[in-house]
Amino acid sequence: MALISCPECAGVVSDKAPNCPHCGFIIEQQISAEEEVEIIRAEEKAEKDRKKEEAIKKAERKTTLFGLILLIISISVIIISMFAATR
Repeated sequence: MALISCPECAGVVSDKAPNCPHCGFIIEQQISAEEEVEIIRAEEKAEKDRKKEEAIKKAERKTTLFGLILLIISISVIIISMFAATR
């Protein structure tokens, strides 16, 4: 535990204190470089996962659309065959 100077009032404050006991200024907690790298990696992983999920959904939509078009064509061929057979 170290004592630091409040940036607002210059009072002496513990580095573990959430705010200055003299003026109430919120002391920003300093994060280590390792924690910062870990946060960045987590954010990058989340973005990568989001993009991967988006690509999967896009592929599923294409597959569904292709299946629907194929179904419509099949039904059309059957209906045309039925009408051609009755003539």
